[in-house]
Amino acid sequence: MPYQIGVALLLGLILVILVSFRLGQYLSPARQPGANEADQQKLRIDRDNPIGQAGMDVLPSYASTQNMFLNTQEVEPVESTGSNVIVLVEYGTLADLGPVQAHFAENGIETEIVMENGRYFLRTKNTYDNPATPGTDGYETLQKIIEVGAKYEGRAPAGYETFAPHFFKDAYGKKVK
Repeated sequence: MPYQIGVALLLGLILVILVSFRLGQYLSPARQPGANEADQQKLRIDRDNPIGQAGMDVLPSYASTQNMFLNTQEVEPVESTGSNVIVLVEYGTLADLGPVQAHFAENGIETEIVMENGRYFLRTKNTYDNPATPGTDGYETLQKIIEVGAKYEGRAPAGYETFAPHFFKDAYGKKVK
């Protein structure tokens, strides 16, 4: 077999693989006209929204929380001697963490979403002493997170992760300093 024909066949094979991959993406269930509208809305990410929450027009109750995240004011930082943050949840989709972050903010727990190794972590902004040690500020905050997390039951908007059955009872400390 001549060299040129072998190269042409190899390139043709690669082209067929790429075309089939793109065709598979195009024909996925979320793109089909009969797909559930809620699923399609969840897939649309608002590019102007830094927390990546999908469908702000569908969830007007979270529209006000969007402004809370976008319009951060200079607040005098709390002096913390700790070297641990508390990780509330690790999740693969950024949009599902938006309502959770709003829930904890409503209850006085400031959180941030951080991406590490392709996963999103919802964790406290402040640092604390070891949350595993009773009597520390980290332990008290962890108990408050568990208490507030239990109140999230039934509050997840339709189409968003509920984080059941644990409801943040599995939050943990992570050393950052």
